[in-house]
Amino acid sequence: MKLNYLKSSCFLYVILVSSCVEQSSETSKEQLQQSVPVQLDVSDLDLSWIAGNWRDSVTWSHGNTQILESWYMDSNTLYGTGRQVKNVIDTNFVEQLSIDLNDRPVLFKAIVVERNKNKPITFELKSYGTDSVYFENMSHDFPQMIIYKKINTDTIHTTVAGFVSGSGIRRQTIQLCRY
Repeated sequence: MKLNYLKSSCFLYVILVSSCVEQSSETSKEQLQQSVPVQLDVSDLDLSWIAGNWRDSVTWSHGNTQILESWYMDSNTLYGTGRQVKNVIDTNFVEQLSIDLNDRPVLFKAIVVERNKNKPITFELKSYGTDSVYFENMSHDFPQMIIYKKINTDTIHTTVAGFVSGSGIRRQTIQLCRY
């Protein structure tokens, strides 16, 4: 049943990404919200594969900027730090991350340092599989969707996506490698 939710969400996500220019953002948001189940059984949710130190596999590909994420698991909660480092030493962006697997609903929480009055921005778990997890918050400006996909033990893809006023859907996928 969980796999069907994941397939449905991913299928709808692909449709939205491929057709976003021709559809209005409001219609797409309504369609996406109606397709997601209200209750999700997370009794076998295991995100331990996210734990570790990760860096953008294409070093300095974003204008001399590298994406770094570090995650560790403590008592069924994942804690993480995301950083964007420019020119090797300048940290442009820092966020504190967490996913508490005991909470219902399960939430991805991000506190972006010196933004949003240091209050967490939350994304609710909407679907998952053995090697992927999908969170969303349709009321957030950007991103509204966060996806982690395990490629193998040393590689994951992280995708942030959402509706951007006036330009449809924006989507960015980064390949992170364990270091």
